[in-house]
Amino acid sequence: SIQKQISSSSGARKFVALMLIKISLLYMEAKRIYEAGISGGASLPLHIDRFFEVLGTIGHPLKYTEIKIVDMKTGEILPDGSKGIVKVKGPQVMKGYYKNPSATSEAVDEEGWFNTGDIGWIAPRHSMGRSRNCGGMVVLEGRSKDTIVLSTGISKSKFHM
Repeated sequence: SIQKQISSSSGARKFVALMLIKISLLYMEAKRIYEAGISGGASLPLHIDRFFEVLGTIGHPLKYTEIKIVDMKTGEILPDGSKGIVKVKGPQVMKGYYKNPSATSEAVDEEGWFNTGDIGWIAPRHSMGRSRNCGGMVVLEGRSKDTIVLSTGISKSKFHM
């Protein structure tokens, strides 16, 4: 039924639907790599099952942007495929809060890494198969329980990494 609706849609709708399916497939591949197995006993065809999964990948980092995942407790850098706090660094990332050095020191470390307060992981890189396109994609799964976004827009963390 879904495939019939897509095929009979206008060009723009068909394009959007097919792009969403492709994004969903890439996300599911990254998720399956992370979980090291295929989940649940789905009775739907695999491509339809993947279509209904919740999207979480934000894709590959922008050019000149570095992203690392750090352990929530120790602040140590984690390998690809490990879940932790997302930190980002690059020319488009803020260097600090205007005239607010204490808020800046809470959000940005001495090396310039911004603590987003997001929990996520980076899909491991593979040299072959469909999953080779997913390697390096960033997947967000939620917010750190220890991160509070104030009404001023400032993220405050109960721990500093």
